[in-house]
Amino acid sequence: MDGSEIIRRRLANQFLAPHALKGVEDVVRWFGAVQGQDLLASLWALGLRVPGSTEGGCEKAIADGSILRTWPMRGTIHYVPAEDARWMLDLMTPRIVAGSAKRYRDLDLDEKAFERAHEEIRKILEGGKVVARPDLMRRLDAKGISTSGQRGYHILFHLAQKGFLCLGPREGKQPTVVLLDEWAPKQRKLDRDEALAEISVRYFQSHGPATLHDFAWWTGLTVADCRAAMDSISSHLEEWKDGDRTLWHIPTEHEPKAEPERVMLLPFVDEYTVGYKGRRDFLKPEHTERTFHGLMSIVVSDGKITGMWKRKLASKKATVELDLFRDLDGDEKQSLNNVLRKYGEFLGKDIELSGA
Repeated sequence: MDGSEIIRRRLANQFLAPHALKGVEDVVRWFGAVQGQDLLASLWALGLRVPGSTEGGCEKAIADGSILRTWPMRGTIHYVPAEDARWMLDLMTPRIVAGSAKRYRDLDLDEKAFERAHEEIRKILEGGKVVARPDLMRRLDAKGISTSGQRGYHILFHLAQKGFLCLGPREGKQPTVVLLDEWAPKQRKLDRDEALAEISVRYFQSHGPATLHDFAWWTGLTVADCRAAMDSISSHLEEWKDGDRTLWHIPTEHEPKAEPERVMLLPFVDEYTVGYKGRRDFLKPEHTERTFHGLMSIVVSDGKITGMWKRKLASKKATVELDLFRDLDGDEKQSLNNVLRKYGEFLGKDIELSGA
């Protein structure tokens, strides 16, 4: 297997090629978890994988509770299927919580402080209330629980990883906070071995071909745990060799309906780049620092990073500014035009191109 086949398969498994799934919640369930720390960027990460979707439609999936945003892995915010939040948190957050101990001490946050914040937040949110994060911070401060100096963020971060709360739909430009048990009461129950097997299936079906160390990077679990998880689903895994690497993927019935666009505009920390520890398949060494290891908003051609992009929003239009590493050929320019049209439909705005 060569690098082009790795890319072809990843584009298909990540639903960056046309496919049959239609709902945002179906895509999130397929992945298990989708990077969502930058809300507006991550809405496009969902939208570009669901043909015909809109930004409002993606947000509706959050508002109706079919997907939610929380901190299930690597200490960053992800979208997860609502029913899978608790077992993912139980499986993948203990190492992050333990690793945060020094930061908590620096912020004078101990178990007593977390317990007090827990009780006050419960009083504020119980009964299905949805409260904007700044308002919640003000109300905690009013109760004598300081949220200054990142204390507020780390209080939410810790209590979310403990399965007490999660993020709800945004209110204006602000995220909201809700109680997990009230927002998503129907939680699947998996023991640890079942959870390890489940997360490995989700990863290798959506990100494969990938290595053991890619899987460990994505989950934040130990290599030993990830190896055991892969052993438990070995009958589903197909092994591929690429020089000094061994990669695995799970053959799927969700074959692409057509070839992907040659050119794509991928958002900040999209799963196509952030889902792997090694990025040599799609990123040239000379572009590593410029693209922050491929994690910026990037222009991809034939699966490989060929530039960066950013957007500026106005009331009726969005300007997309390109910073390309090389000129595009005729076919690439046509593909880019297709993508810009779809992006405009997603945003509900006219698109103006800059820097091409």
